[in-house]
Amino acid sequence: EVLGAFLGNASKAEFFGLGKIDEIWVSPHRRTLDTAAPTAKAVGISPRVYTDIFEAGGIYDANDAYDAFVAKGGMTRAQMAAAHPSYVLPSEVTDEGWYRGPGKESADACRARAKRVLERVRATASGLKDSRNVLVVAHYDFISAFLDAVLVPETTGEFARWRHHNTAVTVIDVEQATGDVAFMKINAAPHIYEADEGLLSGFPL
Repeated sequence: EVLGAFLGNASKAEFFGLGKIDEIWVSPHRRTLDTAAPTAKAVGISPRVYTDIFEAGGIYDANDAYDAFVAKGGMTRAQMAAAHPSYVLPSEVTDEGWYRGPGKESADACRARAKRVLERVRATASGLKDSRNVLVVAHYDFISAFLDAVLVPETTGEFARWRHHNTAVTVIDVEQATGDVAFMKINAAPHIYEADEGLLSGFPL
């Protein structure tokens, strides 16, 4: 709610170098769907659910030794529609859920997925006639994998390079002609400092 109110205020949102938010992309996990809702309401946009920006690991049950994993489907189409009727759901969200992994996704599989998302972002940017501001509501490990894909794509294994507060904002600018990425803000949380610094949680930069 704090971030939604901040982004819904045009003068405050300029801190991030953003004009009007044109789209909201959101991960299919329940917590990100819920996180996106106040901002979507504040800016008057129906978020689009993307099933390739989920958190590293996916949805699964683990045994006590944490060495055997059974995949779970995640929220079903009916559950998502009931919880957030204004959200735009892709065909990949079905009556069985959305997660299709064989169990727990590995860190390197997440990194490969983040690289595919980066290529999709670049392809989307290359086809635009005008600039667009897209807010992506995702997760710590996936964000780390995505940023590594931009700067150090050869990175493997766990996600140790980046630090983010919960609901902090990182802003990148993708050059339409070349696909080059510029970093505008990293781990910015003015909305939290303005509201109550005691709300800060997660990893500091």
